[in-house]
Amino acid sequence: MDPSPPQRHLPLTSSPLHPLTHSLTHPFTHSLLHGPSDANLDILYNTNTYSQQLVREIESQAIAAQQQISLVRTQVASKQREMRMTQLTRGEIAALPADTAVYEGVGKM
Repeated sequence: MDPSPPQRHLPLTSSPLHPLTHSLTHPFTHSLLHGPSDANLDILYNTNTYSQQLVREIESQAIAAQQQISLVRTQVASKQREMRMTQLTRGEIAALPADTAVYEGVGKM
């Protein structure tokens, strides 16, 4: 006789990681089979709340980015006007005779 105790063999489907039973024990699959549980509703509510927070954060970042873009466009337009005025002034000065006295503005009066 063999003195070792008999070994117990569990069926394959009792393994929590077995593909057949894992899908049945997954919380969302379980809710499909047995209706939503409070834990699943909490998970969905928290996920939905988190998603809404992310959307609000992204929207605020988008608004800030749009404001920065608007500011930069305004600055670019201002610099383009300044460049055009400088080009016109240089053109006018270049057209003057060489012995013409030219004065530079030093500020507002």
